[in-house]
Amino acid sequence: MREITPDIAWFIGITIGDGSLSGRMVRLWNNEEFLINKWIEVLNSRFDIPREKIKIRRLKSNRNGFKRNKETIESTVNSTIFKKRIKKLFENVLVASNVNISGPILQGIFDAEGSVNGRCEVVIWQKKDRQGDLITEFMKSRLKEIGIKFVVQNNDNFHIILIPGGFRNHDNIRKFSELIGFSHPKKRKWLDLDLEILSLNRKITEKEMIQFLERVESATVNDMVVNFKVIEHRIRHCLRKLEMKNKIIKTNIWPRRFLVLRAS
Repeated sequence: MREITPDIAWFIGITIGDGSLSGRMVRLWNNEEFLINKWIEVLNSRFDIPREKIKIRRLKSNRNGFKRNKETIESTVNSTIFKKRIKKLFENVLVASNVNISGPILQGIFDAEGSVNGRCEVVIWQKKDRQGDLITEFMKSRLKEIGIKFVVQNNDNFHIILIPGGFRNHDNIRKFSELIGFSHPKKRKWLDLDLEILSLNRKITEKEMIQFLERVESATVNDMVVNFKVIEHRIRHCLRKLEMKNKIIKTNIWPRRFLVLRAS
């Protein structure tokens, strides 16, 4: 079997998360150009797939004709032989237990479908179908293998894997960052901010919030997390108190924005 380097392991993970092996095709769909380019680089450098053999399409609507929220980039290799090679590689890797490649594989999956924000935790959703069930079980076993605490929250349609963070699980989210993390630029930036927030352990006053909103006119909760470097639940607690005192109002348009209530 081909030596599994960290970048090949990542390639496997992101293809599991956001790609497919079907017919003659090996595909990846993502709206982050950095991840698409990284995927293509692995194809080129590790699997000797010439760049001219990798087809790129920009999709503004889905297969049902509905407009996407953000343009999705589709990257495809059309080769029966290569698809069989990759399928065999996936089968071998996914049943093997190898702590050295668990982190990069999981990083690829989290790059594809994980989310992180000012709550200082990481979450990933998997649809309840055959593929989602397999991915969820794989992730659970690999997270256990490398010692990352997690909670599985089930609903009717999805498996939800939560990596607890916050102040009670600061060490867990730091360990996630060290052993798995993100290569996705925006997600990596949020994770770094979360770690800084947990280290600072700041609180916010109502006066600080009012002054900030007066300066910027309106802001989302994420704007406030970034500005104050304060965990989201403390931001929301402050906002609720100000709303109850009729000092601020919240817009009804998504994403919700808060602004100071002016005296008439």
